[in-house]
Amino acid sequence: MGIGVKENTKVAREMITKLFESTRVKIYDKKDVDQQMIYWSKNIKSDLIIPVLQKIMDNENIFTIWEKTAMFSGYFKILYFTHESFMVSEAKIAEILNNEIDYVENLTMPNEKTKQFLNNIDQFIFHRQHPELAIIRCTYPYKLDIKISLFGRQNLVHKAKKRLQTIINKNTMRIVQLRIPLYQQEYLLENSIEQLKDIEDEHKDDCVKIRIRETEFSAPQYLIDKIHEKIKQLMIQPVIFQYKGIGNSVQLTDDDIKKVHHIAEYNYCRIEKIESKVEMKVYSIPKASSQLTNISSSIIQQSNEFISSLSMRKISVLNGSIEIYLTDQTRTIPRDVTIISSPQDAIEEGIEYKNEYGYFEMKTGKKFLFHRWSPTVADGDKTNKKLKSSIHTFISSTLQNITTCCTSARKIVFLTNQWKHVGSQSQQQSLAHNLINEIKQEIEARKINWSILFIFNKEKIDLYKEFHQILVQYQTDQDGFAQFCSTVSTVQISVLTLSNLDLIKCEHEINNYVEKHFVIKRTITDELNIRQWDQHMINVFYKYCLNKSVLPMIDLMTNSQIHLIGSMLNVKKVMEKCKLMSEIFKERLSLQTQVASTSRTLFTKIKHPSQINVKGYNIYFSYCQYDQTICNRITTYLINEGYSLCETSLTTTKFQSDIGKSDVILISFSENYSKNKHSTDELNYAKSKGKILIPFVMRNTLEENSWLSSLTIAELFYDAFNSEIDIEFKDDFDFEYDKLLSRLLRHTKPGITGKIYSETATLPKISQTNEEYSNTNDAGFVTDQLSNDASLEHDSMSFNHSMSEAYFSSFNSNPGSCFNNEESSNYFYRLIRSTRPINHMQTSMEDNDTAWDTVSLLQAHINPDEDEIDDEWKTPEEIRKLEELDNPNRVWKNTRNAEKFIQQKLKNILEFKELCEKSS
Repeated sequence: MGIGVKENTKVAREMITKLFESTRVKIYDKKDVDQQMIYWSKNIKSDLIIPVLQKIMDNENIFTIWEKTAMFSGYFKILYFTHESFMVSEAKIAEILNNEIDYVENLTMPNEKTKQFLNNIDQFIFHRQHPELAIIRCTYPYKLDIKISLFGRQNLVHKAKKRLQTIINKNTMRIVQLRIPLYQQEYLLENSIEQLKDIEDEHKDDCVKIRIRETEFSAPQYLIDKIHEKIKQLMIQPVIFQYKGIGNSVQLTDDDIKKVHHIAEYNYCRIEKIESKVEMKVYSIPKASSQLTNISSSIIQQSNEFISSLSMRKISVLNGSIEIYLTDQTRTIPRDVTIISSPQDAIEEGIEYKNEYGYFEMKTGKKFLFHRWSPTVADGDKTNKKLKSSIHTFISSTLQNITTCCTSARKIVFLTNQWKHVGSQSQQQSLAHNLINEIKQEIEARKINWSILFIFNKEKIDLYKEFHQILVQYQTDQDGFAQFCSTVSTVQISVLTLSNLDLIKCEHEINNYVEKHFVIKRTITDELNIRQWDQHMINVFYKYCLNKSVLPMIDLMTNSQIHLIGSMLNVKKVMEKCKLMSEIFKERLSLQTQVASTSRTLFTKIKHPSQINVKGYNIYFSYCQYDQTICNRITTYLINEGYSLCETSLTTTKFQSDIGKSDVILISFSENYSKNKHSTDELNYAKSKGKILIPFVMRNTLEENSWLSSLTIAELFYDAFNSEIDIEFKDDFDFEYDKLLSRLLRHTKPGITGKIYSETATLPKISQTNEEYSNTNDAGFVTDQLSNDASLEHDSMSFNHSMSEAYFSSFNSNPGSCFNNEESSNYFYRLIRSTRPINHMQTSMEDNDTAWDTVSLLQAHINPDEDEIDDEWKTPEEIRKLEELDNPNRVWKNTRNAEKFIQQKLKNILEFKELCEKSS
């Protein structure tokens, strides 16, 4: 055992001797070889470097000992062993120093070191501690200036540098220019100095400075957006007035824009911008909540014609929709991207068919997705398995390409030219059903608010009908009964102001201008029982509105209101139409109740209590044979209402008998009627029998000198019936017919003859909302009214129009003032009452003596032969007429045909002016 110990000791001694013999020391001080190490030793004044070098070498399994020849200015010195057991060489050490170690010196710091920045640096150093990385931070007494260098493993240095650079950039102070107009700058200086100071105080640790006079502010990079938004909130915020109308009804010309700017400037406001756009929108016709059984066939026919004329259908799917359109003008349908599945589709869109698959965007911004596909229908495939698979592949791949190539797309159009080859009706049904189902599933699965549109031309109307039937099956209450699309023009006016009061006045005047020249918006409340309307009535009302270029929106789900947008005249006409429809509806409803129960309490007082005469007539229709065409249409409508009607007879005996059996005489009055002896005989006989006469006028607007003819008819009408024209069939048959039917229903009920009802019913009143500033004026001119808005109270002072005792006093008058005629007259009479006459008065009174005679103030200079004021006596009748003329509450009656004469006169003036302009 002792021998063994001696041998091991000897081996160890020999190895140690050899180890010391293999010891090598290198000092990196040779300028031609060790430039990098010399630079590090001279410029890195930190004792953190030696441990980092030692640790890197240890982790590389190289035994070394590092030190410096002097504390700060010495060179790096390394001790290592070349013995074979260590496998260390100078080349290996040099490779590690050159490739694995990096040094970043003095990263550029921000000029202003905020507290937030210094805290971030401290946090960075704390969290980046690593044995192979030295973060060298140099600080200076009594200074905020710092320098940071990085030394260590190359990958650690790069990561630390990147993170530190992010902190530096984030906290570097930037000067940001505020691009604000002069009026915004002045507003901030005058009204927001304290708020701007609060922003600076809130971010004082970040050295935020706001300089409004120089229209700039300085802040760290990470705070720029936040500070900018806070300053923006202190500025004058624009208020947007929006106006929309059907078609191109809201299009401001240059003169209109100038007028709007003038209105804004007059009310101390500023127009920031005016934006106009025209777009196609889809609107729903609401589904009725009630059904009626006594709707006339004429209403049903009009309703069906209107619905069949609609060329689109839509269903909602989550926040998206599926829509179909029948039109030959495919390019008019707005879309974000178009799916081209055949060369015919490309020709229809006016583009070149690029390839069978791919995405293409034109310079104009139009986007197309090419995907060649046509329906695959096999005769032997009864389950349409092949067709379903083909549709699934086509729809899923195209929609996937949309999400990849055009992520912002929301309206996607499928053209259907290639699909016309689908043969039988059952195959078309299968195609429509599977396509709609597949798209519905895709929208629900992807949860994207896509609107998928299928466009069919008139050649594919059969395929359109199959798609239409499928969508009708899928539609819900949210989709309404049907839909229609309409071009809508919208104008947005952005207004800036310093005062809410000025803004209210400006909005008022702009609203008045837009309503007078373009469109108005009115809301009708639920006083007309709209919720009880049948679907056919709703459809007919929508048809009438669209024919009048009025956009209707009926809300039956919440508050049962009708919103109308259109020109002033057309909206007024639609509101009258709505009243008439409601009145007719109530009459029909009461008639239905009367038939169901024998009660007569719902009707007005009966003039003739005789029993119902089944051989009698409700109406005797008297008209001239020259007007038979239009009268035949009225006859058809009235018969469809359920009236028993007898038309004009050719013999005297016959018409006298028929008139005697009729409850009401309906007269189609015209110039021909007044010249026709037989017609006038019918009229005179009806008058002699005391029959109820319901006349209306038939006008032909295509006649030459129609204005002169209208004046003639008005004169003749007044002579015949001693009243103005109320119902005139001129250019709005539906409206005038409703007026006629409403009048008839007040006197005679369909199916009930021999009973005549006195006219006590009145049209329902319409309550209008959202009309804070509007005022109905028969003359069509703007009238000034005080607003009910509380913010206007201090701007309008009540004025006492009664005469003050001292205002026109003869004792305290201002000789320098100037009175108008009314004030002067009042002053004169008060002067008479406040002074005594200049002549002598008898102080004693005797019976039957006159107490006071009216005398002139200038009696001494008046010729006694001249008439005095008190000598002019007037009769009681003359005094009554004068008082009536002076009565301020007098109701002035329009003279016969005065209104129509004025309208025609204005029209003639305008036509003459236009003729003169053309001639010049």
